[in-house]
Amino acid sequence: MAHAIAEAKGLGGGRLVRLQGGFWVAGGGGRGISFGTKTIEALIARQLASYTEWKEGRNGRFPIEITLTP
Repeated sequence: MAHAIAEAKGLGGGRLVRLQGGFWVAGGGGRGISFGTKTIEALIARQLASYTEWKEGRNGRFPIEITLTP
């Protein structure tokens, strides 16, 4: 989680975005460092981040961006 926060702060402008396949990266590209859904869910559960953008898919709505909380 600490690495995901550092990446979001450093490269992502305080956010992480979801790529196709469920991997999360800083700022839409990052340096090839990605994080899994479990890491993102842990950040949300601890209120260190919140979902800020969603997308409609064939199985319903799902998050595609998180922003770190101040």
